[in-house]
Parts: sequence; structure tokens; C-alpha cells
Amino acid sequence: TTSAEVSGSTTGGETLDECGLRYLLAMRLHTCLLTSLPPLYRVQLLHQGVSTCHFAWAFHSEAEEELINMIPAMQRGDPQWSDLRAVGVGWWVRNINTLRRMIEKVGKATFQRNNDPLEAALFYLAMKKKAVLWGLFRSQHDAKMTEFFSHNFSEDRWRKAA
Repeated sequence: TTSAEVSGSTTGGETLDECGLRYLLAMRLHTCLLTSLPPLYRVQLLHQGVSTCHFAWAFHSEAEEELINMIPAMQRGDPQWSDLRAVGVGWWVRNINTLRRMIEKVGKATFQRNNDPLEAALFYLAMKKKAVLWGLFRSQHDAKMTEFFSHNFSEDRWRKAA
């Protein structure tokens, strides 16, 4: 039986397979507990995140995009790496293009939070988007960093300087 047959679970026309449904239930339970537990237990649960045994369900699910869209941080449109790490995204997202899009959203949200390109630098450099980072520093009128990122780092001289 499929998850649609078992529970009739559809969200916006999207259906989850059994593995995806098991992971979604664990993620929703985690979210529910974060809002209902006393502060002391909430901090501990927040630090632990979703139990790693549930990541295997998400990994084996065929509904990767649907699961990503159901992550609360992605639904809010303000994803932080700590939120995505808590639900184990790095362990179960198999499509590299999907992962790149997610990290780009995290980088964009990080920059927009404080208008500080340095906070978003790690995310953009991990995706080899030096030009985007150069543009962010240029938009903030940071002449020193704009000049630094304008160099060609494929040359030995600038690679050693970095």
C-alpha cells in the first residue's frame, strides 16, 4: 500500500510515498515538541534535531522535492543552515541541483537578514559563486573586499594571496 492509500495524505496535490510519510511524521513531531515542551527540554531537543534514524526514511523517499517544501524553514522563506541541519538535509538530499538551490536560498536569506556579505560568504564560496559575493560587497560599498574578489583566483599569484 502507498501512503495515499493508508492515510489519504496529500499536500497541495503532492503525494508522499511511505518513506517520505514516515520522515514527515518525525519532522512534524519534532516541530510540535519544539513548541510545546518546557524551555529546558526545548533547548535540548533543538540541539539534537530530528533523530538521525529518520534521515534514512527521507533518503529512501522518492518525494525529495515535496519533503523539502514541507520543511518549516523553507515554508517561511527564511531558511537558516541551523534549521536545515536540524532536519538532516545534508544527509538525505541526493540531487545536487536541489541542494545548490537550497544553499543559495540560505545564502540569500543570510545576507538579507543583516545586509552583511561576510555572513553569506561561506554559502556562496561553497557553490563557487565568487561573482555573486563580489557583487554583494560592491553593493555595500566595501572597496577593500570588492577589490579582493575582483581578482582572478585561478592565477597562482592571487591563489597564494587568498
